[in-house]
Amino acid sequence: MRRCLAALGLILPVALLLSAKKPPSALLSQLESELKDREFATKVILGSTYGYCWRDTSGQWEAVHPVDTEVRPSGAVEYRVRINYGTRQGCVSNRHGDSPYHTFPSHVTINELTSLLPVGERVRVTKIQLMDDRIEFWLNGSEQRGVAGTYAKIKLMLGKGFEASYDRDGIVAVVSNVLYLERYERMQALKSGYPQLKEKLATAESRYKAAQGDARSRVQAAQQFQSALQELVKNRTDYDSLTQTASDPERDQYARQAADLEKSIQALDQEAKKQRAEEIRKTLSAEAEEAAHIRAQLRQKKPGSLAEWEQQMAFLQRWEELLHRCQTLHGELAETGEGAPASETAALQQGFQEIQTLRAALEGQRQTLRLVELDNQYREMDRQRRQLMDAYTRVFGTPRQRPGGEKLYIHLHQMNENRTEAQHLGSEQAAGQAAGLQKEMDRLQRQIGPVQVPARSTPPATLRTRPPSPTGSEAPPPAVLGSAGPKRIRVAGSVIAGKLIFQPQPEYPPLARMARIQGEVRLEVVVDKEATVQDVKVLSGHPLLVKAAIEAVSRWRYQPTLFQGQPVEVLTEVEQGFSLTD
Repeated sequence: MRRCLAALGLILPVALLLSAKKPPSALLSQLESELKDREFATKVILGSTYGYCWRDTSGQWEAVHPVDTEVRPSGAVEYRVRINYGTRQGCVSNRHGDSPYHTFPSHVTINELTSLLPVGERVRVTKIQLMDDRIEFWLNGSEQRGVAGTYAKIKLMLGKGFEASYDRDGIVAVVSNVLYLERYERMQALKSGYPQLKEKLATAESRYKAAQGDARSRVQAAQQFQSALQELVKNRTDYDSLTQTASDPERDQYARQAADLEKSIQALDQEAKKQRAEEIRKTLSAEAEEAAHIRAQLRQKKPGSLAEWEQQMAFLQRWEELLHRCQTLHGELAETGEGAPASETAALQQGFQEIQTLRAALEGQRQTLRLVELDNQYREMDRQRRQLMDAYTRVFGTPRQRPGGEKLYIHLHQMNENRTEAQHLGSEQAAGQAAGLQKEMDRLQRQIGPVQVPARSTPPATLRTRPPSPTGSEAPPPAVLGSAGPKRIRVAGSVIAGKLIFQPQPEYPPLARMARIQGEVRLEVVVDKEATVQDVKVLSGHPLLVKAAIEAVSRWRYQPTLFQGQPVEVLTEVEQGFSLTD
């Protein structure tokens, strides 16, 4: 009895010592603060349960046991079945109790799992335990019956004494192999991007130190250097926030550099603005000088011919372009902090008003000049008509009557077009002359029969150009290949519309009117040197309106377009509208 009591006296203190509660680990507190009671998405398949069944002489046994997911520091994953032989401990379901004669596997594969948690499943860490050689993370509750497919436990197999080798971040790195930890993933992204930002900073700093030339290029280099510094500061700030680092000398150094660089950028920017203001003032002076030269030429004399009229219109267009350019430069000058003088702004407005007055005057002179030109052409054509009439009279009644009559008829048709255009320009005499020509054409047709007037042929368009510079400083436009000068130029529709002197309107097609069809027909046309429309090409429009539009546009007449004093053909686009309300 005394021996039993003595043995009990030795055993009792040891048992009490072993049963004393172990104080909580600082590492456990850190892990719980980081992971416990939070949800994460799975990055690998987590085991849940494993089931088995067999038959023997006494009947069929079935059992389902939980499966723990073991994770190695390397990231390797294994699935261990938790089973105690001969007992019901750890058994989720067991129809007849465990059989002491069945051999249970210690590890299973993914394909042998009865239930599992797939990749991407949302799980909650409910409990964390630090064991001698591992850390266990309980997920989604406990090992109760009926939780197959929801239960999961992760065991980090770190080895005995792991607390001496792993801190919180090291353990979190291992956990990140199986769970998506947003903070850790963000830390890794910042960490991996840091070397690239350092390389970008070194390149920007090298360019900044080597920057020379005008202040604008140096400002650009300084801003790129500052941007690289700010990106590094943000990277370090975000990383320090995630790692709860209070002091970061490297981050503070980058921040100071960026702040100091801001002062340099402000000084360089002021210098760049001064340089830009000086450039703008020089450009304004040059363009004002050109505008004054154009203004003087326009005021010298009125145009005495259409060639001179075309030249003055080109000067006027160039003058207007210069004024618009000066307006833009005034805005740019204001951005540098140096506004344009009020006298220059007033001069611009006065220039625009003077251009409007001159353009209106030129538009009125154009009709007069064109009428004079038409009258001169008509007199020459009338002289040729008399010659053709004499020739026709000599062959009258012979086999050569028909060819001679056709030649005379075509010439009379051209004269009639001349007088029709002159009539629309206000010539009262032209109306009577056109009527006389028409009677003569009708009489000739009764003698020789109907005559078809051939269309005029034109060469292909091969050139696009702009009005010549009034100062002669610009090089002439490229000539057509294989020719001594340009034969055709492209002119915008809005520009050529200002040259219209005869614009008959089309007859509304009856079918289109009945079908209530209206709209625009866009045509590409060639206006020849005589300012008549040739080679009409349809670009768009309703098929029922196209024919009427072509017939009307083909009769349009323009003022001739001159290039360097010589008439040229024009390629342009026109529109003919059809409206049921007209």
